[in-house]
Amino acid sequence: MIELGSVLVKNSYSIAKFREKVYHLSRKLNFSDVASARLGAIFSELCRLLSINSNGLFVEIFLSKKVEGITIVYKLHSTDVSQDILIDSLDYFSSSRIINGELITLELEIDYNSLNLSSSLIIELTEIILKKNREELIGEVQEKNEELTLINKSLEKFVPADFLKFLGKGSISDFKLGDALETDFTILFTDMRSFSSISENMTPNELLEFMNKYLDVVVPIISENNGFIITYIGDAIMCAFPGGSVDAANCSIEMIKKVNEYNLSLVKTLGRKVRIGVGINKGKTVIGILGNELRMEPAIMSDVVNLSARLEALTKGYDADIIISDSVYKDLKGHELLSQIRQIDCVQVVGRVTPEKIYEVVISNSDTKIVNKRNYENALNLYFDKKIIESYKALAELEPGEDKAVEILSKRCKEVVVFDENGFPVGEDIPNGWTPINSIKTKL
Repeated sequence: MIELGSVLVKNSYSIAKFREKVYHLSRKLNFSDVASARLGAIFSELCRLLSINSNGLFVEIFLSKKVEGITIVYKLHSTDVSQDILIDSLDYFSSSRIINGELITLELEIDYNSLNLSSSLIIELTEIILKKNREELIGEVQEKNEELTLINKSLEKFVPADFLKFLGKGSISDFKLGDALETDFTILFTDMRSFSSISENMTPNELLEFMNKYLDVVVPIISENNGFIITYIGDAIMCAFPGGSVDAANCSIEMIKKVNEYNLSLVKTLGRKVRIGVGINKGKTVIGILGNELRMEPAIMSDVVNLSARLEALTKGYDADIIISDSVYKDLKGHELLSQIRQIDCVQVVGRVTPEKIYEVVISNSDTKIVNKRNYENALNLYFDKKIIESYKALAELEPGEDKAVEILSKRCKEVVVFDENGFPVGEDIPNGWTPINSIKTKL
């Protein structure tokens, strides 16, 4: 239907305007002057009756094409029409909607095709209606497409496009519970240090604003390095890198540098710096849809994910920015990044039986850790070969500097080395069942 006009009838002036509107419309449709005037009088009288003691009557006029011809539909809307007048007037209308005694809509249809209209005018009106219907349909389709595009873009903020792609889905509506795919991923887990002490002095709104500003700093780096976020866990972020360990390692280094830059402004506003730790692991994972029919979300599950979180936790104990697993280290073989990486230990983290070699990614090549890289790794290998005194002596020859890994290894050497009265190592007292593997008993 095409809307031809509308009017609010609530006084004698608006009734007269409505009568005039009906008259002109009827004349345009080739009604005689007398017939047009009569129709106008009938409608205006109906409107006058229906609007008595009410707040008014809203009338819409539509042009419609039906099988039997051209029809004009007058829709009268009101919710406070007198019951007596309503009952007396219903016979004038072709249809009505009354809910709980209240008039919602009255419709009066006039079949203009039965009133001797010229065939050319009927054809013209029909073409107008059909054209309008096509235009409305095209407009509605375009509007729906734009709406769906906007919805999809909004949903991508919750379900990454890469996640859809890996599951072979074109749209989030294609998801169903249990969709899954086994694939190799490099998983990066990052967390903010001392978050509780930072947040305890903030109001909830201040905390939310602080976290969003922090995420504005680190999140873009993930996509810039071909990764995508799986989930936020409080102040922690878990993300995946389909392209492999180089992307994840580069991302972690850029994250640390960006946070260091961010700290320059944060010291002025918050009076303190923030520090993050990053753990990276690589291996077989299952990517899929987790939950139930009422609540679903994308998820990546495997021991690879668990270990990446454990590695991040180890950054606190080793005072490192980034710790990677042995699988990531092997994946970086031949890459220039290896010059910034050193093995720092072999650990058995809580919940796992298999020991894991762990490596630190050092941000600056001028750091004492890189200067001592070769000699420290030599001391570490001696320790694992159970040549404890040689390892202890090798550690003593390192260039001085802050290095938590050196402190930890020296302490473990002292636990089994026998010293003379002058403090010189003279032997080893290795107990039965002793192992050089550093067993982490609790979650850090």
